[in-house]
Parts: sequence; C-alpha cells; structure tokens
Amino acid sequence: MRGSYGDTGVSVDRTQGQIRALLQKHGIGGVHFGEDWGRHLIWFSFFKMKPLDNPGPEADDPKQVPVTVKMQIPIWRDPAKWHRTSQALREQRQRQVWRALFHYLKSQLDAVEFGLRSFEDAFMSDIALQDGKSVGDHVRSMLASDRLALPTPAREE
Repeated sequence: MRGSYGDTGVSVDRTQGQIRALLQKHGIGGVHFGEDWGRHLIWFSFFKMKPLDNPGPEADDPKQVPVTVKMQIPIWRDPAKWHRTSQALREQRQRQVWRALFHYLKSQLDAVEFGLRSFEDAFMSDIALQDGKSVGDHVRSMLASDRLALPTPAREE
C-alpha cells in the first residue's frame, strides 16, 4: 500500500494503546474510539478539562469545563473502495490510518507542550460544540453558503 505508513505492521490495538498513553502524558481526561462500518470511517474523541477564567468566590474550588475534540476519519476518500478491495488491504489501510492519526496527535501535542500553539489553536477545527458539530463543521458550512465573509489578506508591497 502506498503512502505514509502504508507498510506499517503495528496493530490497531497497539496504536490505540499508544494514543491513550500519549493523551494521558499530555493531561487529557479520557478518550473514546469508534468505528462506523456503514460509512467506512473511524472516529475518536477526547477531552481536556480547562479552568474557567473567573472561578468565582470559591477560589479553592476552581470551576472547570471540558473541551471535547472529536474527529471522523474516512478510511478511504472514496468509501466505495472498501467494497472493491481484499480483506488484507482493508486491514492494512486501517493500520495505516491509525498510525497517521497517532503521529498527527503526537506532533500537535508536542507543539502545545513546547509552546508553539495553545491546545485550542491546535485542535480548533475539531472542538465539538453543544449541537454535536465541530467548529470546523460550522465554519465550512458558513463558507459554502457565503454566510461567512473572511477578509482578504492585505498584499505585501
């Protein structure tokens, strides 16, 4: 299988264990993994407790709010490909996708730890809102319907 991590032999279970350990190392509160076999995608979510800026009069009892990050990752861009390929290639593709996810998370969390980005900046597009959609879902929808007009960057001269 071509592409990054295409020849990985690391099992999905082992990669998920490594993701759990990585998230725990970075103070994440919990993780959920899932698979949607009908749509041929994987999903996962994790949350981090963030203190409120103004905890109120009970300073010894700071209030915290969970920030939930949820991602859905298609196993293939063309879901019909799932039906046109062998079981061995399906399993290899799943291992490949999970490895890519692990390394993506590692790089984002390392950038946060180093101070290059805040947690919110690193995962802004995937932060889940109360309606179940992500920030990115809302912005993409608004852009597609011309309800969000972003300013054109100034040209450097």
